[in-house]
Amino acid sequence: MPKGTKRKLKEQTFVLQAVIRYAIEQATYSILLKQTWPEENSRIAYGKELVLKGCRNKDIIGTYDTVDEVKLRIKTDRDFMKGLSELVRRFLS
Repeated sequence: MPKGTKRKLKEQTFVLQAVIRYAIEQATYSILLKQTWPEENSRIAYGKELVLKGCRNKDIIGTYDTVDEVKLRIKTDRDFMKGLSELVRRFLS
């Protein structure tokens, strides 16, 4: 994806949509019931944590056989992970 292009949830694969939706759910719960959205310098790390948590969700793992590949890419491709984190943040802004 060209730099500066915003990702759109509906344009992602089904497994990524499931992981992102799970991350949005977790962030919504966390923000509403526990804390506020993290400071700017912590948002990418927080988004990565939520997206990786989605990759560990048993329902998602049981549904999609490519979750391990997604998890590896998130861990190794900073731009990819940053884009997914941005998707989570946009839904909560």
